Amino acid sequence: MVIATILHPPRFGATVASVDDSKARKIKGVIDVKTVPAGVAIYANNTYAALKGRKALEVTWNASKAEIRSTRQMEQDYSKAAQKPGLNARNDGDVEKALAKADTVIEAEYFFPFLAHAPMETLDAVMQFKDGNIIGWHCQPAGWPAPYGKRCQCALVALGRAHPQRLRQRNLSR
Repeated sequence: MVIATILHPPRFGATVASVDDSKARKIKGVIDVKTVPAGVAIYANNTYAALKGRKALEVTWNASKAEIRSTRQMEQDYSKAAQKPGLNARNDGDVEKALAKADTVIEAEYFFPFLAHAPMETLDAVMQFKDGNIIGWHCQPAGWPAPYGKRCQCALVALGRAHPQRLRQRNLSR
């Protein structure tokens, strides 16, 4: 079994500038280290080696295209954008008329910081690699644009363990 973990950039939009993976590669169980679009991936024989290898990486990040606004600046930008009229997906009824007739109108404004919702979903995958074929079983929320399981399969392709045309996936959440 191959375990993979990714060291992600510390800021949205940052990319890998350089990687010193010499210490990570010396860790028993680490198979390979590759730069991937999401950061730097560590491939290992077990979870412990993958996590230890990730911790041993020395990565310099290119933050030239990273998000640099503060939370306060984002709040101001979003408040300003909210003042502009939006696009109507549907036009049922007359909202302004209904609000004018309402006995009570409740308005509220709130902000909250970016919260990763990934822990709310099961983002695991199991891959069966046999005779150059991969079958992947994974849980993937409906409507996600980039299937997590496909990333796992692509990781094996990147390691040279399978051919891209020989991938099949099974989504357990649909």
